[in-house]
Amino acid sequence: MNPFVKLFSYLEAKFGRPRLSIWRTLYANLRLLPFKQALHFPVRIYGRVMLTNLNGRIEITAHAKNVRLDIGRNIAGYVNTAPGRLYIADGATLRVGNEVKFSQGSNVCICKGACLEVGEYSTLGDNAKIICYRHIKIGKHSGLTWETQTTDFNSHFIEDCNTNQIYPIVKEVAIGDYCWIGNRTTVMPGTKLPDRVIVTSNSLLNKDYTSSIPSYSLIGGIPAKLLRTNVRRIYELDRERDLLNSLCQVQEP
Repeated sequence: MNPFVKLFSYLEAKFGRPRLSIWRTLYANLRLLPFKQALHFPVRIYGRVMLTNLNGRIEITAHAKNVRLDIGRNIAGYVNTAPGRLYIADGATLRVGNEVKFSQGSNVCICKGACLEVGEYSTLGDNAKIICYRHIKIGKHSGLTWETQTTDFNSHFIEDCNTNQIYPIVKEVAIGDYCWIGNRTTVMPGTKLPDRVIVTSNSLLNKDYTSSIPSYSLIGGIPAKLLRTNVRRIYELDRERDLLNSLCQVQEP
């Protein structure tokens, strides 16, 4: 490769991505963690993430010394996004395992007294949204990819005109381990997914799938339904890299 091209590629990669924000990182750790834990700076803020109403707390469930929660970092870089937002209201808890990542442009809102749990090595993609009113649990090694939106409550009450019954608007959400939720999918209140489920892009999840969908399944649609069984996402990085390299190879004429 031309040395100038290599130099320009390096500069683009270095300066074209959100950089670590020292002051936001310092503020978030001191605001949300016990002092002794905050001194290790497990929370890293990248770019211009808006930190609003940080009156809750972060609980780190991992026992490793070098625990990391990255917020605002460029993970995939597919979507050009505005700065994201982190909102943890009074009495709210963000409970995370090790190596959790919220990508650039992601918006996480945890309302008063609510709890958002995210298992180790799970990710929230570019421009994704989570609004947690009571309890949302995401298992380990799961990914909610770019422009997904997840909430455990409907914003407005609905009344039955005949009986005056008010329908409930809050239902807990539980996503299993090793799940992969495709871009622009909406996860509605009451959604429950078993482990190792792949959800296609632009789907709607709106019920408990644990009794009707087995693990290692592909589901999708509006609303989502079973499409295929005995499938899994490849998580082995070396194998995935080899497959990508073979896909990108240019065939000689």
